[in-house]
Amino acid sequence: MKLRIDTSRSYALALEGGGAKGAYQIGAWKALREAGVKIDAVAGTSVGALNGSLIVMGDLEKAENIWENIRYSQVMDVDDETMSRLLKGDVKLDELDSVAQQMFEVIKNRGFDVTPLRKWISQVVDEKTVRESPVELFIDTFSLSDGKLLELRAKDLPEGTLCDMLLASAYLPVFRSEKLGGKRYADGGLRDVLPLHVLIEHGYKDILALRLFGIGVERSVKIPEDTRVYTVEPTADLGSTLEFEPAQSRENLRAGYYDMQRFLYGLRGTKYYVDCDWDETKALSLLSDAASAGDAVRSKDFLRVSPILDYIRDHLSEPLTLDLIAGQFYISKYYMMRLFKQETGYTLGQYISQKRLLLAKELLSTGAPGTQVCYDCGFKDYSTFSRAYKQLFGVTPSGRTCP
Repeated sequence: MKLRIDTSRSYALALEGGGAKGAYQIGAWKALREAGVKIDAVAGTSVGALNGSLIVMGDLEKAENIWENIRYSQVMDVDDETMSRLLKGDVKLDELDSVAQQMFEVIKNRGFDVTPLRKWISQVVDEKTVRESPVELFIDTFSLSDGKLLELRAKDLPEGTLCDMLLASAYLPVFRSEKLGGKRYADGGLRDVLPLHVLIEHGYKDILALRLFGIGVERSVKIPEDTRVYTVEPTADLGSTLEFEPAQSRENLRAGYYDMQRFLYGLRGTKYYVDCDWDETKALSLLSDAASAGDAVRSKDFLRVSPILDYIRDHLSEPLTLDLIAGQFYISKYYMMRLFKQETGYTLGQYISQKRLLLAKELLSTGAPGTQVCYDCGFKDYSTFSRAYKQLFGVTPSGRTCP
């Protein structure tokens, strides 16, 4: 496949803040590496700064492993199971008093204790590697003591302070802010959640902005005429800012990878991508079945669509009307139509027709009569079946080439 961007040029990455959604950016970086896209600078806010340090160090395997195994207790001094259930609203009545007491302690102490995050940063970030890397790292944080946004170049920081500034950039409002070097800081997203400005100020002309739509202020930035900013944003639900769950992070890694592939190669659709040398029939079948095959980047709404796909597959020879299918799942047909298109890229009618035609081609290849195949695949009349078959495959069901 042909890339849509010039790989002879180098690009700067602007990594938006977004807490637990950050795995998305590492997935996108993986796709960039595979495509041979050169990165010469990274600017990050909050989790974007932490990811930026991993990208500058150049260890993709380490970065993926970190996000695949992320837990609440690596970021905050909390119990993983309790935090997970609390965020999901899965707290039993007899536990409310205990949970309320824990939340009261958090409020009394001015936020969650992020000592684990400080320890985690010191363990995974190698300051020497960052300083010696040819890739520049910029960090956005907000100084509460000075009342201003700081746009910091990692190589200009006093030796031994990089990890502190990465922590400073990631002080979400719900985190307890401790003094660092005698000053207090807050999450950089308080003033600049998407750090484009610092890259433009340093003269970078080709910028890839990786969105997370995190909580914060998006600074107004004037883009010079000679500067190009390309934006890649999520097409799937990345979960909440505090959802440090391994399962969600793994989905976000895949989402970032596939969305970057979609951008780099101009792929159409929002969920599924197939790169292969298979014949048309097999490729079409894989595309239409990708959702149930498990190779999809799945939003949470996809789980509601999956049973509909299974039902269609098992009833192709029968009438499949909108009212009938909606009735099977006790949902509004209008909601079903909207959800189905959102999650698969097909209308229900398009999907059913394509599945029937693919089945028809398979049956015809066994020598079955065209008329019998027509009705066995759910078509009401042969002329409609023949036109649709010819439109998709370029030949009639009898095998004659389309003029």
